[in-house]
Amino acid sequence: MLKRVAIIICLVVIPLLIQQKTSLVKPALAQAIQEKTVTVHLFWGEGCPHCAKEKLFLESVRQKLPFVQIQEYEVWYNSKNRDLLKKVGDELGLTISGVPFTVIGSNYTVGYASDETSGIELLGYINSCVTQGCTDVVTEVISRPPLIPTPQPTVSPTPKPAEPKTEPKILDIPLFGPTDISNMSLPLLAIVIGTLDGFNPCAMWALLFLISLLVNLKDKRRMWLLGGAFIVASALVYFIFMSAWLNILLFIGFIVWVRVAIAAFAVAAGVFNLNKYRLYQTGCIVEESESRKKTFAKLKSFTTNKNFVVALAGIIGLAFAV
Repeated sequence: MLKRVAIIICLVVIPLLIQQKTSLVKPALAQAIQEKTVTVHLFWGEGCPHCAKEKLFLESVRQKLPFVQIQEYEVWYNSKNRDLLKKVGDELGLTISGVPFTVIGSNYTVGYASDETSGIELLGYINSCVTQGCTDVVTEVISRPPLIPTPQPTVSPTPKPAEPKTEPKILDIPLFGPTDISNMSLPLLAIVIGTLDGFNPCAMWALLFLISLLVNLKDKRRMWLLGGAFIVASALVYFIFMSAWLNILLFIGFIVWVRVAIAAFAVAAGVFNLNKYRLYQTGCIVEESESRKKTFAKLKSFTTNKNFVVALAGIIGLAFAV
C-alpha cells in the first residue's frame, strides 16, 4: 500500500516541481521549461509479459505527465531495432541480454519487476531529466550518420570507453519479496543456483561408491587425493557447462525460432514424463543398470590400480563422464 502511495506522490510532485520552477523564473525561461519534453525509449519484445506490464505503466505516466513521450522499439522481430539496441548498448558500455530495456536520458533500466520498484526508478529518472536536464543518448545514436570507410586510415585519439554503471536489478522472489540481485555476492548466488538446481544423482551415487572404496584404502594420502580429484573435476565440469550455456543464451536470446524450439522441446519432455508416470505408477524405474555396473567397475579398478597417475587420470575422466 505504501509503495502505491509513493507512485502517486511521484506523479503529483513532478508536475508541481515544474509549476514551481516556472513561477520563479523569467517568462521566456518558464515557457522553455513548459515546452521541454522527456523521451522514454523502451526496447521491448512481442510476447514479453514484463514488457507488457511496463508499457501499461508508461502509458499511465504519459497520461498524467503530458511532457513525457514514449518511443517504443520492438527488437525480437525487427532487425533494425535490434541493431539500434546493440548500438545503444555499445554507447552505454553494456552487453544487453534481455528486454525490457528502458533508456531515459543517459540512465537506463534492465527488466521490469513491478510498478512499486521499477516504476519508482523510472519516475526518478524522469524527474532528474526535468529538474537537472539530461542528454538523450538514444536520440544521439539515431541521429549519427552511418560510418563510411575511407581508403586511407586516419589517426584519431582513442575515445575513453564509458564505464558501465551498476544498476539495481530487482526480482520479485517468492517468500523473499523484491530483491536486488546486483547486491548479492557471487558465492551466495552460486549457493542459491546450486540449491535450486539440485544435485546430479548419477554423480552423487558415483561419489558415494567411490568414498566406500576409498575408506578401505590404507593410504590416507591416496584416499584424499583421489576423492578430492573427483570432487574438483566434477565442479570444473559444472563451471564449464554453466559458462558455455550462459554465452550461448546471451547469443541466441533474441532469436525467436530458437526460443520457440526450446519451449516446444520442454513441453514435449513434460508430456513424455507425465505419460511415463501414468504408465508406471507402481514406483521408480531403474534403467541402463548394465551401464551403471560398468561405471562402478571402472571406479573400483581405478582406485585399486597401483599406478597412482593412471588412477588419478581415470578418476578425473570418470568425473567428466558422469
